[in-house]
Parts: sequence; structure tokens; C-alpha cells
Amino acid sequence: MERKYKALLMSGLVVPGAGQLFNRQYIKGVIVVGVSLVLLVMFMVRFVGVYVDFLHAMTGPLDSPGLMLEPAKVFIDKVKVIMSHYMPLLMLIWAGAMVDAYYFGSKISEKEPPQKLK
Repeated sequence: MERKYKALLMSGLVVPGAGQLFNRQYIKGVIVVGVSLVLLVMFMVRFVGVYVDFLHAMTGPLDSPGLMLEPAKVFIDKVKVIMSHYMPLLMLIWAGAMVDAYYFGSKISEKEPPQKLK
């Protein structure tokens, strides 16, 4: 398999930035991995906070099932807001890392001599 495809798969399936590390672009790879992980951790912290608030809201009286729908609606609305903030950024970083890994992998493949089959 050519280097550009390996780099593309690593950035696409492992973690954004893995393809850059595979292409020996260490600084860029570490930055992309770091930014991706920071965004993912920020997303998880916000999500867990909203989930804990939802659990606290659900500990009220259980005599009317209609009262439980309001906390669920609020929870879903808050999750939608969180997703709309973090997911586009993560997807943009992910797609950019894949394109970058493929592009620089193809440049490296052009410079390397072809491997002989044994």
C-alpha cells in the first residue's frame, strides 16, 4: 500500500494527526493530535455537566410522568447546543488532517524510490 493511503487511513481511522506523524511531520502531528484531544475533552466535560444537571432534575417527584418530559427536553436542547459548538470544529480538523496526510504522503512517495518485491 502506498504511503499516501496509509497516512490517509491513519488520520481518518486512528486519530487526526496520526497521518502527519506517519509522514514524519512531528510538530504538525503533535499539534493536530493535541488540538483534537483538547476539543474532545472539552466536549466531554460539557456533556457530563449537562448530564449531571439532567440527573439532578430527574430526582424530583415522580407522581406525574408529564413532569419528566421537561428535563428531558432541556437536556436534548443543551446537548444540541454543545454538539453544534464542538462537532463542526472536530470534523473540520479531522477532514483537514486527512487531506494534509494524503497530500504530503503523495509528495513523500514521489521522492522515495519504488520498493522491489521479494
